[in-house]
Amino acid sequence: MTFTRNALALGVAVVLTGCSSLPSFTVDGVRDNVKYKEGGTSVNKLSIPPDLSAPDFDDTYVLNRVMTPSEAQAAQDQAIPSSIQASNAANTNALSTKLGKLADGNPALIVNGDYNAVWARTGEVLNRAGMQMTGQQKDKGLYAVTEPRSNTKARLIISDEGERSLIVVADDKGMPLNPQLAMQLLSLLQAQI
Repeated sequence: MTFTRNALALGVAVVLTGCSSLPSFTVDGVRDNVKYKEGGTSVNKLSIPPDLSAPDFDDTYVLNRVMTPSEAQAAQDQAIPSSIQASNAANTNALSTKLGKLADGNPALIVNGDYNAVWARTGEVLNRAGMQMTGQQKDKGLYAVTEPRSNTKARLIISDEGERSLIVVADDKGMPLNPQLAMQLLSLLQAQI
């Protein structure tokens, strides 16, 4: 038992002394003689071989100072050609809308645009329309919303009609909402789309 303890103590002592007690190594003709413990600087800096040229330093992306939000916006506007800015501005309002009624008399918002565009735009404008989104299911075309002023819980249901989409309003159980209240919610949404 004493022999095992002595052997274990000797092994721990060897491990704890670490690399400093080992002789320097030679690997592939390179001798390891760096004084790690002493913070030595015996490692030479890398230099560029004579047959290669040093890359030029490009300070394009170096910030001398932090820009204010207005300066950043001005720089971005300057970088984007005005023809593209005008096109982007037109595209943000490219969806035209019309309030109508379905065959059953329930109101609907008719939006000229494919389903994906109408889905995305509807999600973007819900807060601006005064509605709080409480859930969504894109595969079913469903946004669950609450209109805080009247505390109305409703579902906006978007249906794909090819080049246009229809948005109808149902209550939180999926039943048609009071037509007057549905028209009011759709009008709020239409003003923002």
